[in-house]
Amino acid sequence: MERIDSITFLRVMRVRLTSDDYSVQVDLNDYLDILCPHYPSRSPEQGPPEYLALYLVAEHQFRGCHETEGAIKRWECNSPYAPYGPVRFSEKIQRFTPFSLGFEFLPGHHYYYSSLSVDDKPPLPCMKLKVTVCCESIKDDKEKGKKIPIIQQGLDDVGNGFNSPVSSTDV
Repeated sequence: MERIDSITFLRVMRVRLTSDDYSVQVDLNDYLDILCPHYPSRSPEQGPPEYLALYLVAEHQFRGCHETEGAIKRWECNSPYAPYGPVRFSEKIQRFTPFSLGFEFLPGHHYYYSSLSVDDKPPLPCMKLKVTVCCESIKDDKEKGKKIPIIQQGLDDVGNGFNSPVSSTDV
């Protein structure tokens, strides 16, 4: 069986992420792990190392590959020669977050990630990922008919970093 080194793996992932239909479905409380490009210090260079930033964008911004106002920078991959291996970022897919820089995900909604080259670095192909959060599980409170306010962070509102109440529903 042929061994796939990390550089080859990242190239394969880049090809998959640059296609127009790359998406993944996750459940609440799953983790979305992002591995940054990594180059072993003794490997022969096959071009400049990749430095990129990953943004959470609205659906209409997802169609292009340019920095858009209101996009949230989630991570920056700026250590391609890290001695400990590829830098990994994890996004916990959760309904509520206790962290000010965390993001809250709603079941049944789509979220869009897009990459751009970091300033003053060579341009890179844009990588895109559509994340769909699967359905909400049925809770005992739904059967009791309790009204619970739903807080929605719309994709057009991601730039302000605030959640805005949208409606109430039986949960």
